Parts: sequence; structure tokens; C-alpha cells
Amino acid sequence: MSKSLLEPLKIPLCAFASIMSCGYLSMFSMPYLIGSMVDYLQVPESTAGLLGTAELMVVAITTAILAPRMGRLPRRSLAAAGMLIAAAGHFLSMSAAEPLPLLAVRALAGLGAGLALAAGNAVIAGTGDPLRNYARMIAVYGALGAGLLIGMGFAVSLWGLPGAYAVQGLWVVLTMPFLLFMPMRLEAKASEQVSGARIPWGAGAFGVAAVFLWHSCDTSVYGFSERVAAAIGFDPEETGWVLGASVVTGFLGAGLASLLGDRFGRVWPILTGGVAFALCSYVLTAAESADAYISAQVAYALFFTFTGPYIYGIVGDLDRHGRVMVAASSAALFGGGVGPYLSSLVAEAAGYGAIGEYVVGIVALILLFSLVCLRISRAASGAQPTTMPAQPKPTVLD
Repeated sequence: MSKSLLEPLKIPLCAFASIMSCGYLSMFSMPYLIGSMVDYLQVPESTAGLLGTAELMVVAITTAILAPRMGRLPRRSLAAAGMLIAAAGHFLSMSAAEPLPLLAVRALAGLGAGLALAAGNAVIAGTGDPLRNYARMIAVYGALGAGLLIGMGFAVSLWGLPGAYAVQGLWVVLTMPFLLFMPMRLEAKASEQVSGARIPWGAGAFGVAAVFLWHSCDTSVYGFSERVAAAIGFDPEETGWVLGASVVTGFLGAGLASLLGDRFGRVWPILTGGVAFALCSYVLTAAESADAYISAQVAYALFFTFTGPYIYGIVGDLDRHGRVMVAASSAALFGGGVGPYLSSLVAEAAGYGAIGEYVVGIVALILLFSLVCLRISRAASGAQPTTMPAQPKPTVLD
């Protein structure tokens, strides 16, 4: 690959390693982790959901502590340390056969994931075009992440829960070389230009709340998609192929968001994608046939990865140092963490179909908060037009 072709992919690749391959790895693996914990540890779904929630809470707390300090921390070193710690936690989890020991080693993995997640989001926010770079990062995950979910399906079929953790650890280690593309921090001159910029905290609050709810909806549905598939009659390998296919369609959704950018503004893409995501969530959780499940899962991934970059783009534009973006990533993990537990309670009380109804209501709040965030941000910056001009690419130090 020539240098000219590689250059626009450096930030998406290093962000993919730290965010998608480490920070959010357990959230993406949730269908296998929850299903495998129920079968391997012989615990109820609510206990499995609580274990998953506890791990994501550690990630969220770690990123929340780091958020106000991201302007001073070396991002590449932070991401590398986090990925090493997370890999150790994943491999140690393979030997845990009881809920309490598993909780302890999952907390270690969560600590490392939080460090890597904070570094990656700060890099995305500092690029000057967070919408497109976030979309490109998701597109990279779409191109490479299918192998993760398909491989995890085979590992779970052969070795159960330890197999899932083995795949997680190997995935983190294999993607670490992409951190070589990650800058340590913004160039001093660029940093000085934004150091005194005032953050519209009202917009930040609504943006962070929208991200929290967005990921809560995602894990509420995605965390139990394996259980829905099992109820229909899918085995773990077949579910792996379906989830792998959904990652590929996620590549298309993110690619479309990257291609469109702000060409049609941000209001209509968020509204269109959000409504479509809600409808797919409803159909997915209520699916009673293989065709309905596969179609809904594939479309769900498409609209999730199309809409997400627009929400994160709004948040990333608020602060080039990445403080709001990292706070939002913390909120994403809090939302992602409570999602499986809340949906497990809903599922136990009223069945899987009720999860979709719950998600439809939450998506309405997400759309409202996103648009309020955008409106406050534009008012604070002098009422920018709906179609925003392209921003110059900042210079970064390796």
C-alpha cells in the first residue's frame, strides 16, 4: 500500500485497535459472553447480564477519570499499556470457573480497555473531522471484525466460555501493531490554538446523554441476539456467521456515513438512521423465524453504524482535546453496561419481544438529545449553517 493511500487510514487504523478491538471488545462480544456464561457457569440470565454490566462499568469509570486529563496524557503510550493489561485480563479469564473469580479478572480487562478507549477517542476528536474518521474506523471494523465474531462462534462451540476469552485476548494482541500509527498528542501549536476554547457544556451534556442512551439501546438488543437466535434454533456457529455478516453490512453503513459526511447536514441522517434502527431493533427481538432474524440483524447493524458516526461527530466537534469525546465514551460504556442488565429484566418479565418495545421509546429520547446538542453547539459558535464546511486537517506529532 502506497504512502498516499495509507495516510488517510492511519488514524482510523490506530483508533480501530484501541477503541473497537479493545475498548468496546466486550460490548461487541456480549451475545457470546452472556450466552456462554449462562451455559458454562450455570447462572440465570440476570446474573450473566450483571457480570457483563460490572465489566463495562470498570471501563466506563476508567475513561471518566481520564477524560479531564486527556489534553496532557501521551495517547500512544496510554493505549499500548491499556491493550497489554486488557489482553492479560482476557487470558486470565479462561481459567475462572466461578462468578466471583471471573468478576475479578474481568475488572482487570476492563481497566485496560478503559485506558485504550480513552486514548483512541481523544485521537479521533483531535483530527478536525471526527465524523468521517469515526465512520472510517467503523468501516475498518466492518472489514476486519467479521473474522472476530465468526472465530468466536467456532471457539464457543468447541470450548465454551474459555474459548470466547481466548479469542478476545488473541484479537487484542494481533491488532496492537496498528498503534504505531497513533500520535502521542496534538502538535504544540495546534494544542495552543484550542487550549483556551470554551466548551459549550450544555451541548456537551445533551451529547453525552445521547451517547449513553445510544449504547444502552445497542447492548439491550445486541446482548441478547444470541439468545433470540438460540430460541429460533440457531447453534453458536450459525449465529457467528449471521453476526459476521452483520459486521460486513456495518462496514457499508459506516462507509455511507463517511461518504456523505455533512453533505445533507446532520439532522436528516440522524433522524432517518435513528428511526430505522428502532424499527430493526423491534423486529429483531420479536423474530420467530430464521429469515426475520437474519434480515433484522443485518439491517440493524447497517443503521447502527450509519447513525453512530453522526452522533459522535456532533460530540467530537465540541472539543479538539477530546475531553468531551472521552467523557462520551465513558457514558457509552455506562449505557452499554446497564443495557444487558435492564434488558435481562425486561426479557425475564415479558419475553425478548418486549426489549424492542423498550428500545423504540429510548431511541426517541436519543434523537431529541442529539438535535438539542447540535442546536446549542451551533448557537454557541455563531449559528453555523446546516451543511458545515470541511475542517482543515491538524498536524500531529508521532
